[in-house]
Amino acid sequence: MKFITIKTILSLLFIGIVLSNTAMRKTKTRSKDEGNGSWTNGFNCPQVFIQQENGQYVNQGAAKIMGPKIEAPTTNTEKLGLNFQFEAVPPATSLIVKVGTKVDDKTYYIPYRYFQGDMAYNNPVRDFKTLISSFVTDNKSKYILKINLPYKTFGWFISDEESTKIQSHINNHSIVAKGNISSSKLIIGSNSENFISVNALLKAASTKKADLDAALLAQKNSIAKLSADLTANTQQITTLRETYRQKQLNLQTAAKKLQAANEAVSTTASSLNNIELQRQNVPASPADALKAAKAKLDEVVALTNTNYDHLKKEVSTHVADFDKSKAGLAAGDQTAFENGLKSSYPN
Repeated sequence: MKFITIKTILSLLFIGIVLSNTAMRKTKTRSKDEGNGSWTNGFNCPQVFIQQENGQYVNQGAAKIMGPKIEAPTTNTEKLGLNFQFEAVPPATSLIVKVGTKVDDKTYYIPYRYFQGDMAYNNPVRDFKTLISSFVTDNKSKYILKINLPYKTFGWFISDEESTKIQSHINNHSIVAKGNISSSKLIIGSNSENFISVNALLKAASTKKADLDAALLAQKNSIAKLSADLTANTQQITTLRETYRQKQLNLQTAAKKLQAANEAVSTTASSLNNIELQRQNVPASPADALKAAKAKLDEVVALTNTNYDHLKKEVSTHVADFDKSKAGLAAGDQTAFENGLKSSYPN
Protein backbone atom coordinates (compact mmCIF):
# COMPACT_ATOMS: atom_id res chain seq x y z
CA MET A 1 0.00 0.00 0.00
CA LYS A 2 2.84 2.35 0.89
CA PHE A 3 4.52 1.65 -2.47
CA ILE A 4 1.32 2.49 -4.34
CA THR A 5 0.97 5.73 -2.39
CA ILE A 6 4.52 6.81 -3.23
CA LYS A 7 4.01 5.88 -6.87
CA THR A 8 0.82 7.87 -6.96
CA ILE A 9 2.52 10.90 -5.47
CA LEU A 10 5.37 10.72 -7.99
CA SER A 11 2.87 10.44 -10.81
CA LEU A 12 1.01 13.52 -9.61
CA LEU A 13 4.26 15.46 -9.33
CA PHE A 14 5.21 14.50 -12.86
CA ILE A 15 1.81 15.55 -14.19
CA GLY A 16 2.16 18.85 -12.31
CA ILE A 17 5.54 19.50 -13.87
CA VAL A 18 4.21 18.70 -17.35
CA LEU A 19 1.19 20.97 -16.86
CA SER A 20 3.39 23.72 -15.50
CA ASN A 21 5.75 23.53 -18.46
CA THR A 22 2.81 23.54 -20.85
CA ALA A 23 1.35 26.59 -19.16
CA MET A 24 4.69 28.34 -19.30
CA ARG A 25 4.99 27.64 -23.03
CA LYS A 26 1.52 29.09 -23.57
CA THR A 27 2.03 32.27 -21.52
CA LYS A 28 5.67 33.05 -22.24
CA THR A 29 5.70 34.06 -25.90
CA ARG A 30 9.41 35.03 -25.85
CA SER A 31 11.90 32.37 -24.79
CA LYS A 32 15.13 34.18 -25.72
CA ASP A 33 16.63 37.63 -25.78
CA GLU A 34 15.91 39.73 -28.86
CA GLY A 35 17.76 42.95 -29.46
CA ASN A 36 19.91 44.64 -26.85
CA GLY A 37 21.41 47.96 -25.88
CA SER A 38 21.41 50.70 -23.29
CA TRP A 39 20.39 54.33 -22.91
CA THR A 40 23.91 55.56 -23.56
CA ASN A 41 24.80 53.31 -26.48
CA GLY A 42 21.37 53.08 -28.06
CA PHE A 43 18.66 50.45 -28.15
CA ASN A 44 18.81 47.83 -30.90
CA CYS A 45 15.15 47.19 -31.63
CA PRO A 46 14.54 43.80 -33.28
CA GLN A 47 11.59 45.01 -35.37
CA VAL A 48 10.26 48.33 -36.61
CA PHE A 49 6.79 48.04 -38.12
CA ILE A 50 4.88 50.50 -40.28
CA GLN A 51 1.23 50.06 -41.11
CA GLN A 52 -0.46 52.06 -43.83
CA GLU A 53 -4.08 53.00 -43.22
CA ASN A 54 -6.34 49.92 -43.44
CA GLY A 55 -3.30 47.77 -44.16
CA GLN A 56 -1.14 45.32 -42.23
CA TYR A 57 1.98 45.93 -40.18
CA VAL A 58 5.07 45.51 -42.36
CA ASN A 59 8.42 44.84 -40.73
CA GLN A 60 11.02 47.36 -41.89
CA GLY A 61 13.85 45.51 -40.17
CA ALA A 62 15.94 45.81 -37.03
CA ALA A 63 17.12 49.31 -36.16
CA LYS A 64 18.81 51.28 -33.40
CA ILE A 65 17.26 54.30 -31.72
CA MET A 66 19.30 56.65 -29.52
CA GLY A 67 17.65 57.82 -26.29
CA PRO A 68 20.05 60.72 -25.60
CA LYS A 69 19.63 62.08 -29.13
CA ILE A 70 15.85 61.91 -28.82
CA GLU A 71 16.01 63.64 -25.44
CA ALA A 72 18.50 66.35 -26.45
CA PRO A 73 19.05 66.43 -30.24
CA THR A 74 22.06 68.36 -31.52
CA THR A 75 22.24 67.83 -35.31
CA ASN A 76 19.61 68.94 -37.81
CA THR A 77 18.53 65.39 -38.59
CA GLU A 78 18.15 64.63 -34.87
CA LYS A 79 16.10 67.79 -34.36
CA LEU A 80 13.85 67.16 -37.35
CA GLY A 81 12.77 63.59 -36.72
CA LEU A 82 12.97 60.20 -35.05
CA ASN A 83 16.10 58.55 -36.46
CA PHE A 84 16.41 54.83 -37.21
CA GLN A 85 19.81 53.26 -37.89
CA PHE A 86 18.88 50.03 -39.67
CA GLU A 87 21.09 46.96 -39.53
CA ALA A 88 20.54 46.36 -43.24
CA VAL A 89 19.87 48.76 -46.10
CA PRO A 90 16.07 49.06 -46.45
CA PRO A 91 14.75 47.94 -49.86
CA ALA A 92 13.76 50.73 -52.22
CA THR A 93 10.16 49.52 -52.06
CA SER A 94 9.97 49.56 -48.24
CA LEU A 95 7.61 51.90 -46.41
CA ILE A 96 10.41 53.57 -44.46
CA VAL A 97 11.95 54.67 -47.76
CA LYS A 98 8.55 55.93 -48.87
CA VAL A 99 7.66 57.93 -45.75
CA GLY A 100 11.04 58.62 -44.18
CA THR A 101 13.79 61.10 -44.96
CA LYS A 102 17.08 59.51 -45.96
CA VAL A 103 20.21 60.44 -44.02
CA ASP A 104 22.44 57.71 -45.43
CA ASP A 105 21.92 54.22 -46.90
CA LYS A 106 20.99 52.71 -43.53
CA THR A 107 19.63 55.74 -41.67
CA TYR A 108 16.19 57.27 -42.12
CA TYR A 109 14.11 59.54 -39.95
CA ILE A 110 10.38 60.08 -39.71
CA PRO A 111 9.80 63.84 -39.28
CA TYR A 112 8.46 64.84 -35.89
CA ARG A 113 5.97 67.11 -37.67
CA TYR A 114 4.28 63.95 -39.01
CA PHE A 115 3.52 62.52 -35.56
CA GLN A 116 0.16 63.22 -33.99
CA GLY A 117 1.40 63.50 -30.41
CA ASP A 118 -0.28 60.24 -29.43
CA MET A 119 2.65 57.86 -29.02
CA ALA A 120 1.79 55.19 -26.46
CA TYR A 121 4.06 52.88 -24.46
CA ASN A 122 2.96 49.30 -23.78
CA ASN A 123 4.58 46.72 -21.51
CA PRO A 124 2.77 43.37 -21.86
CA VAL A 125 3.66 40.28 -19.85
CA ARG A 126 6.47 38.21 -21.40
CA ASP A 127 6.41 39.99 -24.73
CA PHE A 128 7.99 43.01 -26.40
CA LYS A 129 7.63 46.41 -24.87
CA THR A 130 6.35 48.64 -27.67
CA LEU A 131 6.07 52.26 -28.72
CA ILE A 132 3.13 52.91 -31.04
CA SER A 133 2.13 56.17 -32.73
CA SER A 134 0.10 57.39 -35.66
CA PHE A 135 1.53 59.84 -38.18
CA VAL A 136 0.40 61.73 -41.28
CA THR A 137 2.64 62.45 -44.27
CA ASP A 138 2.69 65.44 -46.63
CA ASN A 139 0.23 63.83 -49.02
CA LYS A 140 -2.17 63.29 -46.07
CA SER A 141 -1.64 59.51 -46.01
CA LYS A 142 -2.09 57.99 -42.55
CA TYR A 143 0.24 55.44 -41.00
CA ILE A 144 0.98 53.73 -37.69
CA LEU A 145 4.50 53.17 -36.39
CA LYS A 146 5.18 50.29 -34.02
CA ILE A 147 8.62 49.81 -32.47
CA ASN A 148 9.39 46.52 -30.74
CA LEU A 149 11.85 47.49 -28.04
CA PRO A 150 14.65 45.02 -27.15
CA TYR A 151 13.43 42.05 -25.11
CA LYS A 152 15.34 40.35 -22.32
CA THR A 153 14.15 37.06 -20.85
CA PHE A 154 15.28 37.90 -17.33
CA GLY A 155 15.43 41.57 -16.40
CA TRP A 156 15.37 44.20 -19.15
CA PHE A 157 17.46 46.10 -21.65
CA ILE A 158 15.21 49.17 -21.50
CA SER A 159 13.37 50.19 -18.35
CA ASP A 160 9.86 51.60 -18.07
CA GLU A 161 11.34 54.97 -17.13
CA GLU A 162 13.53 55.05 -20.25
CA SER A 163 10.67 53.92 -22.46
CA THR A 164 8.28 56.56 -21.16
CA LYS A 165 11.02 59.17 -21.47
CA ILE A 166 11.39 58.39 -25.19
CA GLN A 167 7.60 58.38 -25.59
CA SER A 168 7.27 61.76 -23.87
CA HIS A 169 10.04 63.44 -25.87
CA ILE A 170 8.72 62.22 -29.21
CA ASN A 171 5.24 63.52 -28.41
CA ASN A 172 6.67 66.84 -27.26
CA HIS A 173 8.87 67.19 -30.35
CA SER A 174 5.87 66.57 -32.59
CA ILE A 175 3.76 69.22 -30.88
CA VAL A 176 6.54 71.82 -31.01
CA ALA A 177 7.43 71.10 -34.64
CA LYS A 178 3.86 71.35 -35.86
CA GLY A 179 3.30 74.50 -33.83
CA ASN A 180 6.40 76.19 -35.26
CA ILE A 181 5.47 75.31 -38.83
CA SER A 182 1.85 76.39 -38.49
CA SER A 183 2.96 79.66 -36.89
CA SER A 184 5.41 80.47 -39.68
CA LYS A 185 2.85 79.70 -42.36
CA LEU A 186 0.29 81.87 -40.59
CA ILE A 187 2.74 84.79 -40.39
CA ILE A 188 3.63 84.42 -44.06
CA GLY A 189 -0.05 84.28 -44.98
CA SER A 190 -0.85 87.39 -42.95
CA ASN A 191 2.12 89.30 -44.31
CA SER A 192 1.23 88.37 -47.86
CA GLU A 193 -1.71 90.76 -47.56
CA ASN A 194 0.60 93.49 -46.26
CA PHE A 195 3.06 92.74 -49.05
CA ILE A 196 0.40 93.09 -51.71
CA SER A 197 -1.00 96.33 -50.29
CA VAL A 198 2.39 97.94 -49.64
CA ASN A 199 3.69 96.83 -53.00
CA ALA A 200 0.67 98.44 -54.65
CA LEU A 201 1.34 101.58 -52.66
CA LEU A 202 4.94 101.54 -53.78
CA LYS A 203 3.89 101.41 -57.41
CA ALA A 204 1.32 104.16 -56.90
CA ALA A 205 3.53 106.42 -54.77
CA SER A 206 3.62 109.34 -57.21
CA THR A 207 1.90 112.12 -55.21
CA LYS A 208 3.54 115.44 -56.10
CA LYS A 209 4.17 118.21 -53.62
CA ALA A 210 3.26 120.64 -56.42
CA ASP A 211 -0.28 119.26 -56.46
CA LEU A 212 -0.66 119.94 -52.76
CA ASP A 213 0.80 123.43 -53.19
CA ALA A 214 -1.75 124.15 -55.91
CA ALA A 215 -4.60 123.00 -53.69
CA LEU A 216 -3.24 125.05 -50.83
CA LEU A 217 -3.05 128.19 -53.02
CA ALA A 218 -6.64 127.67 -54.15
CA GLN A 219 -7.75 127.47 -50.54
CA LYS A 220 -5.84 130.64 -49.68
CA ASN A 221 -7.44 132.47 -52.60
CA SER A 222 -10.84 131.33 -51.39
CA ILE A 223 -10.13 132.66 -47.93
CA ALA A 224 -8.98 135.98 -49.39
CA LYS A 225 -12.24 136.32 -51.29
CA LEU A 226 -14.29 135.44 -48.22
CA SER A 227 -12.34 137.95 -46.17
CA ALA A 228 -13.05 140.65 -48.73
CA ASP A 229 -16.72 139.76 -48.64
CA LEU A 230 -16.64 139.90 -44.88
CA THR A 231 -15.09 143.37 -44.92
CA ALA A 232 -17.67 144.59 -47.40
CA ASN A 233 -20.53 143.18 -45.38
CA THR A 234 -19.12 144.72 -42.21
CA GLN A 235 -18.99 148.13 -43.84
CA GLN A 236 -22.50 147.67 -45.14
CA ILE A 237 -23.74 146.86 -41.62
CA THR A 238 -22.08 149.97 -40.23
CA THR A 239 -23.84 152.09 -42.79
CA LEU A 240 -27.15 150.37 -42.26
CA ARG A 241 -26.96 150.89 -38.53
CA GLU A 242 -27.00 154.64 -39.12
CA THR A 243 -30.31 154.34 -40.84
CA TYR A 244 -31.52 151.36 -38.83
CA ARG A 245 -35.16 152.18 -38.75
CA GLN A 246 -35.37 153.03 -42.39
CA LYS A 247 -33.41 150.05 -43.66
CA GLN A 248 -34.23 147.34 -41.14
CA LEU A 249 -34.91 144.77 -43.83
CA ASN A 250 -31.58 145.36 -45.57
CA LEU A 251 -29.81 145.12 -42.21
CA GLN A 252 -31.30 141.70 -41.52
CA THR A 253 -30.27 140.53 -44.96
CA ALA A 254 -26.74 141.83 -44.48
CA ALA A 255 -26.52 140.18 -41.05
CA LYS A 256 -27.40 136.86 -42.61
CA LYS A 257 -24.67 137.42 -45.18
CA LEU A 258 -22.21 138.21 -42.38
CA GLN A 259 -23.12 135.03 -40.51
CA ALA A 260 -22.73 132.99 -43.66
CA ALA A 261 -19.40 134.62 -44.38
CA ASN A 262 -18.13 133.88 -40.87
CA GLU A 263 -19.17 130.23 -41.16
CA ALA A 264 -17.47 129.98 -44.53
CA VAL A 265 -14.26 131.41 -43.12
CA SER A 266 -14.36 128.91 -40.25
CA THR A 267 -14.98 125.97 -42.58
CA THR A 268 -12.26 127.02 -44.98
CA ALA A 269 -9.77 127.53 -42.17
CA SER A 270 -10.46 123.99 -40.90
CA SER A 271 -9.98 122.64 -44.39
CA LEU A 272 -6.74 124.57 -44.71
CA ASN A 273 -5.51 123.08 -41.42
CA ASN A 274 -6.27 119.56 -42.63
CA ILE A 275 -4.38 120.22 -45.82
CA GLU A 276 -1.39 121.43 -43.83
CA LEU A 277 -1.48 118.25 -41.74
CA GLN A 278 -1.69 116.17 -44.87
CA ARG A 279 1.23 118.02 -46.32
CA GLN A 280 3.32 117.30 -43.23
CA ASN A 281 2.61 113.56 -43.52
CA VAL A 282 3.23 113.28 -47.24
CA PRO A 283 6.84 113.09 -48.41
CA ALA A 284 8.16 116.27 -49.95
CA SER A 285 8.79 114.61 -53.30
CA PRO A 286 7.96 111.48 -55.29
CA ALA A 287 11.42 110.18 -54.41
CA ASP A 288 10.66 110.51 -50.68
CA ALA A 289 7.29 108.81 -51.16
CA LEU A 290 8.97 105.90 -52.89
CA LYS A 291 11.56 105.74 -50.13
CA ALA A 292 8.92 105.57 -47.39
CA ALA A 293 6.93 102.88 -49.21
CA LYS A 294 10.09 100.92 -49.95
CA ALA A 295 11.08 101.00 -46.26
CA LYS A 296 7.68 99.56 -45.30
CA LEU A 297 7.94 96.93 -48.01
CA ASP A 298 11.43 95.96 -46.86
CA GLU A 299 10.07 95.47 -43.33
CA VAL A 300 7.34 93.15 -44.57
CA VAL A 301 9.71 91.24 -46.85
CA ALA A 302 12.27 90.77 -44.05
CA LEU A 303 9.67 89.23 -41.74
CA THR A 304 8.34 87.02 -44.53
CA ASN A 305 11.83 85.84 -45.50
CA THR A 306 12.64 85.03 -41.88
CA ASN A 307 9.66 82.71 -41.67
CA TYR A 308 10.38 81.13 -45.05
CA ASP A 309 13.91 80.40 -43.81
CA HIS A 310 12.45 78.90 -40.65
CA LEU A 311 10.21 76.64 -42.72
CA LYS A 312 13.17 75.51 -44.80
CA LYS A 313 14.92 74.36 -41.63
CA GLU A 314 11.84 72.68 -40.15
CA VAL A 315 10.84 71.04 -43.44
CA SER A 316 14.16 70.62 -45.22
CA THR A 317 12.70 68.30 -47.86
CA HIS A 318 10.46 71.06 -49.25
CA VAL A 319 12.92 73.90 -49.79
CA ALA A 320 12.09 74.05 -53.51
CA ASP A 321 8.37 74.34 -52.75
CA PHE A 322 8.95 77.22 -50.35
CA ASP A 323 11.10 78.98 -52.94
CA LYS A 324 8.27 78.62 -55.46
CA SER A 325 5.81 79.99 -52.91
CA LYS A 326 8.01 83.02 -52.25
CA ALA A 327 8.48 83.61 -55.97
CA GLY A 328 4.71 83.36 -56.45
CA LEU A 329 4.18 85.98 -53.75
CA ALA A 330 6.65 88.35 -55.37
CA ALA A 331 4.98 87.86 -58.75
CA GLY A 332 1.45 88.21 -57.37
CA ASP A 333 0.69 84.60 -58.33
CA GLN A 334 -1.72 83.53 -55.58
CA THR A 335 -1.94 79.92 -56.77
CA ALA A 336 1.82 79.36 -56.80
CA PHE A 337 2.13 81.12 -53.44
CA GLU A 338 -0.47 78.90 -51.74
CA ASN A 339 0.56 75.64 -53.41
CA GLY A 340 4.15 76.06 -52.23
CA LEU A 341 2.95 76.26 -48.63
CA LYS A 342 0.32 73.52 -48.86
CA SER A 343 2.75 70.89 -50.15
CA SER A 344 4.07 70.15 -46.65
CA TYR A 345 2.36 68.92 -43.50
CA PRO A 346 0.94 70.55 -41.44
CA ASN A 347 -0.61 73.24 -43.62
